Amino acid sequence: MTIDAIKKLFLTCLLTAAFCMHFVVKAEPKIKLGVTERCPYVCAENSANQGVLVDIIKRIFEKKGVTVEIQFFPLNRAMRMLENNVIDGVVGILQRNALQLVYPAKSIGQVQYVMYTSGNSDWLYTGLNSLKGKILGVEAGKSYGIFDSYIQRHTKDNRVIYQNYGNNSTTNLLKLLENQYIDILFEDKNVLDFHLKRKK
Repeated sequence: MTIDAIKKLFLTCLLTAAFCMHFVVKAEPKIKLGVTERCPYVCAENSANQGVLVDIIKRIFEKKGVTVEIQFFPLNRAMRMLENNVIDGVVGILQRNALQLVYPAKSIGQVQYVMYTSGNSDWLYTGLNSLKGKILGVEAGKSYGIFDSYIQRHTKDNRVIYQNYGNNSTTNLLKLLENQYIDILFEDKNVLDFHLKRKK
């Protein structure tokens, strides 16, 4: 190879590298976040208001010039996509759901789980023994705090735990409770209050 050919090759490589670097530098920073519908925290993809958590997160990143792309998935799928680097983070999960992730030092919300029964039930929770003979409805893959070990222990017995997979978990579980396929619905108070107000 002649000196001229080497110079041309070097110049071509240099121009290609500069061209690529130009686009890398000019590219707008963007993150993809997976969410599961949990209105009022995270609302439906096609709703005018995407929810309190989404609004806060978008505001934080947009101040830094970062575009936020929100993608809706059931929780289990969102976690798989995060593990496979398809998305950059998951919004609205409890630390117990995935200890290996990096969490902010300060939380921007709190969860208050409550057990709901149908209107004609007089059942009261008095401890784990009071769950005997009852079917508890939960969302698959979600953490319920101190009840996680109970749920995991009975997860394969649908006479004790009914797990909802997929989208619209709260709506589906609420229908099952109303039709008495499950005895108890375990849900965040704000989420269920929102669903019940919307039904009226």
